[in-house]
Amino acid sequence: MNALLLALVLGAQSPHTLLEELTDTVGARLAGTPAYERSVNWAEKKFRAWGLENIQRHPFRPDHIGWSSGRFHVRLTEPQHKMLQVQPIAWSKPIPATEGPVVVIKRRADLEARDDLQGAIVFIDLFGSPDDLVSRILSRRLDDEVLGRARDTPDPNDLIIGYHIRRPTMQAITRRSEAAKRFEPWNEVVRRKGIAALVAPSSYPNGILRTDSILFPILADRDGPRLPPTFIMARDEFAWVTRRVEAGAKVEVALDAQFHDRTEANVSLSADVIGTEKPNEYVILSAHLDSWHTGTGAIDNGSGVVAMMGAIREIAKKRPKRTVRLILWGGHEVGFLGSHAYVSKNVGTLDGKSKGPLLNRVSALLNQDNGAGRSRGL
Repeated sequence: MNALLLALVLGAQSPHTLLEELTDTVGARLAGTPAYERSVNWAEKKFRAWGLENIQRHPFRPDHIGWSSGRFHVRLTEPQHKMLQVQPIAWSKPIPATEGPVVVIKRRADLEARDDLQGAIVFIDLFGSPDDLVSRILSRRLDDEVLGRARDTPDPNDLIIGYHIRRPTMQAITRRSEAAKRFEPWNEVVRRKGIAALVAPSSYPNGILRTDSILFPILADRDGPRLPPTFIMARDEFAWVTRRVEAGAKVEVALDAQFHDRTEANVSLSADVIGTEKPNEYVILSAHLDSWHTGTGAIDNGSGVVAMMGAIREIAKKRPKRTVRLILWGGHEVGFLGSHAYVSKNVGTLDGKSKGPLLNRVSALLNQDNGAGRSRGL
């Protein structure tokens, strides 16, 4: 345990060097993409260099497809010219440079009533007021009341601990598929109306572009539905453009995007330090390797990946009594795909109908997905 704590703080090879390699060389690692596959290859190469054993790739959802973008823009062309701050939503369809009038929709119900949306670029505000990131308490000392709830609640995902606002485990696993079911009737209207592109304001203020696909739950399945090109815009610029509709505002949109149907990219990666006395009993370290497409994935979850990689490398030097297994999950950001598949196969399904070989053989699991600076102890 002391080796684990030391590695979480210091690591062997500088964790900053590992993080720099992962984020600056590999970069964004959306599940199912060549970039994600490169990150798996990078981690596997490290594991072999460190002498870890039983290195395995664990497949999940063969029908999951990846997505990546090249050049894109949204720019105002009338009544003046201005390049606008946007990011595309993953799994949006590509579109060549296309100019069209701005149509503002403030309620989803209004989409059905309009008959002038063919080829339109629709600005739709789905979120109302943005999240308050200024007054939200991002860190605090845990008082006796919160610690009592942590002690008495069997499912840690139910807790509100520090910055966490978590969900029950089953809700966390099913939330994206349930959201997709709720949005599908609306998606069908969008497609039927022939809308050229969608633009929505970010759910975060201060110019932060949040592109988590739960905002537009496009199913990343091989045969799933596809929305037209969809962009998230900074809230202040979204408001600025929509105020100019009466002045005849027009915008041009363009998106170069690719879909990647690579089953070999849909994997999690594991490696072991074999125990000296109880090799069939396990302590599992884990972190998700995939990220969203708009950044480098440094905090979510590169920091967790390199912390756990540094930990198992230090542990390998100590030869623990039990086997220590590191698992880097894939497909986490698109619905816990990798961890769900691994647990269902190796431990058992949550409904208890199926049991796996690791059931009752795992002494502890330590998962790191808190972001940099969040860990308070162990």
